[in-house]
Amino acid sequence: IAMAALLSIVLACSAISFNRTLAWKDDYILLKDTTGKSPNKARPRSNLALRAYLNGLYDEAFFEAKKTIGLYYYYPTAHYIIGLTLYDKGRYAESLKAYDWALITAEKYLNNPAYMAQIHKSRGLAWKALGDNDSAAKEFNEATRLDPSIRINGY
Repeated sequence: IAMAALLSIVLACSAISFNRTLAWKDDYILLKDTTGKSPNKARPRSNLALRAYLNGLYDEAFFEAKKTIGLYYYYPTAHYIIGLTLYDKGRYAESLKAYDWALITAEKYLNNPAYMAQIHKSRGLAWKALGDNDSAAKEFNEATRLDPSIRINGY
């Protein structure tokens, strides 16, 4: 009887453990699970926003980035994701405002030239979409100054 009880406990724990691994089968599901368990933390929400954006879930990415900013306003990635989603929706002038905040917070809190180069590249694309090629060229030049390996088509 003791052996049967031990075996049933082991089988139950194995089943629970196997069930838990389903939550980790990809990054999106794992981040969704993490955000559900830490709803008032900015980093898990920002990570989920980025993963949602990369998976093409732009509305969810925008929503999670807005929630991140609500929890911690000075989170550069959240501002950047908002800019990317606005750009993808054709709202170029609004995306520039989000990129501005992403750049301000990135300069203050990250000091990562490669990341700031990506923001400048995105700003350049928004300016180009608005028809301001001079501003676009300035942004692209700044992007390549910060990260010479960055690729910008047409410039």
